[in-house]
Amino acid sequence: LEIDPTYIPLYAVLLLALKYLGGAEEAIPYLRRAVAIKSDDSQLLSNLGSLLAESGETAAALQIFEKVVTFDPPYIPAYHMLSVIKKFERKDETVTAMEHLLMQGIAPQDEAILHYALGKAYEDLRIYDVSFRHYKAANDVSRQSFQYDIAEDLEFFVQIRTC
Repeated sequence: LEIDPTYIPLYAVLLLALKYLGGAEEAIPYLRRAVAIKSDDSQLLSNLGSLLAESGETAAALQIFEKVVTFDPPYIPAYHMLSVIKKFERKDETVTAMEHLLMQGIAPQDEAILHYALGKAYEDLRIYDVSFRHYKAANDVSRQSFQYDIAEDLEFFVQIRTC
């Protein structure tokens, strides 16, 4: 960073290294510096928002995620984090944006994330039937993304018992 403090990929590597070493909070000042250099990078902003949320700075994190969904509405991870840290008190523009994204036909993984986020939002709003439908849809989409055969596990347990 001393050679080229504007080389943004290095900040991501630094974040990973510090997280691996258990010092993710130490990365916050570096990520703030990176965001000052490149304030329109959704992933970079989300990394900073996540670290702030983890370190208890939820108000600052909330502002960051709201900024991301405002200037980059298709960036799904920001909605996930918003749903984790935000207490929805009314059906606001975040909920509307997530519903709109669902109608656009998105990748299954993103669809599941949005359904989970909407499930949480409607749970906060105490609209439990809609919340449950979103949680169920999220689980259904997630379940379709992997193959599981219980017969394989049963065979494995039989092998363990015969040892």
